[in-house]
Amino acid sequence: MDEKNLHNSKINPKAFPEPDIPADEAWAEMKNLLTSEPGKLRHIKSARPALIRAFFYTGVAIAAVALTTYFLSSRPSQIKTQPVTYHTEDTPRKNILPDGTIAFLDRHSSIKEIVKENEEPVFSIQGAAYFECDRRDNRQASHIQAGSFDVSLSNGKAYILFDAASGISSVHVDSGTVIIETNGQKTTLESGQSIWFDENAKRLGSKERTDINLFSYATGIFQFSDAPLQEVAASIGKAYGVQIILKSKNLYNCRITTRFDNKSLKEILDVMSYTLNFEYSIDETNKRVLLTGNGCE
Repeated sequence: MDEKNLHNSKINPKAFPEPDIPADEAWAEMKNLLTSEPGKLRHIKSARPALIRAFFYTGVAIAAVALTTYFLSSRPSQIKTQPVTYHTEDTPRKNILPDGTIAFLDRHSSIKEIVKENEEPVFSIQGAAYFECDRRDNRQASHIQAGSFDVSLSNGKAYILFDAASGISSVHVDSGTVIIETNGQKTTLESGQSIWFDENAKRLGSKERTDINLFSYATGIFQFSDAPLQEVAASIGKAYGVQIILKSKNLYNCRITTRFDNKSLKEILDVMSYTLNFEYSIDETNKRVLLTGNGCE
């Protein structure tokens, strides 16, 4: 049998066309492929195991970072912040201390934070400030050092002063309860009471009533009883950051009994000018108020 002619049909010799390659060459090539050694297949590694390993190690790294962050954040912080100092010049200023206490610093005054290891901070004052403290959430009281006074304020408002030049410390309680320790002795003051100490003379004294005009700059409340206009002008001027100048000599003879609760400077001046017979002008650029007129002859 002629194998190379198997593609030919004996019934219809032209049923299958001759291939493009001559039959002899095609059969020779086929025999060569059938008798030759099968080619070696090259093994190609799949990329999937490498990707799995990459995802695995990435997950381990993320978990390690998360655990480290958790343990570091759950430990008590060992980093101490730098102590802070607040001070004022000619104008009082409101500050919020690191323990949340509000302090209205008086003019030319300063508060310095004293931080000791494993202890609550103490705030040392030079000059004066009006403190507002709310510790109803059972947090530890705020401690203010004023000369020989160690003041504990947990829930109340107090005006605390220390004049280094004269050596006088004083505490005036506006509301709540204040505990004061000096020379190993503790004193409790209630709302409206005040205490003072003269370090040079080693004298301790107290008053039953507090002069609220000392801290009117913080509260906005003024109360005068037969007070000279010059004294009234000084209290109001400090609260509003202006200098009130009496230009007429007759104004020095004026005295006033009144109370102002959270009024604007203009509202206060309007009332006093009508009552005491004077005119006023406000110099906003130089922060001055001039009082003129006949006043109290």
